[in-house]
Amino acid sequence: MMIQPILLQANNSFGANSGINILSSADALMRANATAWNALWDDAVSSNSFLWEGLIGIGNIFIVIGIIWTAYKKSNEIFNEAKYDMRAIIQMVIPFFFIGILMLNKGIFLANSIRLVRTVSYHQISRLYQQQVAGISLQDAVNSLAQTQAANTRTQQIFADCVGKSGQALQDCMSSPDKVNALQQVMAGSSNALPGNVASLLCGLISVCGIIQNTGSVIQGVTQGLSPSQIMQNMFISPFISIAQSILQALQWAVVNSLELALLLTALFAPIAVGLSALPIAGRMFWTWASGFLAILAINLGYSILTGLMAITVVSMTSASGILPAFRVFLKLFLI
Repeated sequence: MMIQPILLQANNSFGANSGINILSSADALMRANATAWNALWDDAVSSNSFLWEGLIGIGNIFIVIGIIWTAYKKSNEIFNEAKYDMRAIIQMVIPFFFIGILMLNKGIFLANSIRLVRTVSYHQISRLYQQQVAGISLQDAVNSLAQTQAANTRTQQIFADCVGKSGQALQDCMSSPDKVNALQQVMAGSSNALPGNVASLLCGLISVCGIIQNTGSVIQGVTQGLSPSQIMQNMFISPFISIAQSILQALQWAVVNSLELALLLTALFAPIAVGLSALPIAGRMFWTWASGFLAILAINLGYSILTGLMAITVVSMTSASGILPAFRVFLKLFLI
C-alpha cells in the first residue's frame, strides 16, 4: 500500500524537523535579542547615564595626564630658542582637538556615534535579508523555516497526548474532531511551510486534509504489520533528540547574548580608549578600540549571513524530510 512510504517519510522527518527548529530559532533569537538589548543600550551608552559619566571621568583623567606629559616632552621642540614652531604646535593640538570633541558634554557625541553605528549596522543586516541568492531571498527562506517550525510545534502540542497509545485508543485520539479541526487550521496557516513537516505528514496519515488521497489511515496500517504508535513517537522526537535540541538552543542563546554583551562592554570602554589616546603610547588606542568594536559587528553580520544561506539551502531542498543527516549535523554544530 502507499501508506508505507508515507510512514517511512514520517519516521525520517523528525531529525530533519529538529534541525529546522535549530536553524529557525537562530534567526529569531538574534533578532529578538537585539531588540531586547536596545533598552539597556539606551540606558548605558548615554550622556545621561551615571555609568557613562563615570567612564567619561576616567577618560578625562587620562587626557589630563596626556596633556601634561605631551606639553612637558614637546616644550623644547615648540619653544626652540624662543621661537614658536607652529607646525609642532598644530601637530600637538589636533589629536587633543578631536579627543575634546568626543568627550565634550559628558561624551554625548561619542555615545550617539556608537549607538548610530550599531543601529546602522543592524539596519544593513535587515536589508541584507531582502537580497536574493539562487532566486530566493534570505528573508523568504527564513520565514519559510519559521512557518515550518511553528507548524511542527503546534502539531506536536495538538497530538502530544496520543504518543504512547496504540490500537483503538490511538485511532480515537488521532481521529478526535477537536484535533482534526486544529490540524486543519494549522495546515491552512502553513501555506509557505516546507513539505514533509509534521503537520502535513499527519494530515496524510489520518487522511483529513485532502493532501494525500487513497492512502488509508494509520490504523489501517496496523493490519499491514506497521507500528503507528512507534511512528508517532519518532515524529514527536525522541527524548534524546529533544534534550540535545534544548542544549543546542541554550548554547545558541549563550552565543548570541555573549556577542551582544561583548559589543556593549566594548562600547562602554570607548571613553577610556579615547582618554588613553592622549597618552604617548604606540599607536592611538581609540583606533584599536574602534577595530574591536567593528569586528564584533562583523561577527554578527557573518552569523546572519550564515543563517540566511543555510535557510536558502534547506528551502532549496524543497522538503523538510529530505535534509541529509550530515547537513543536520552541520546545522547544529555551526548554529549554536
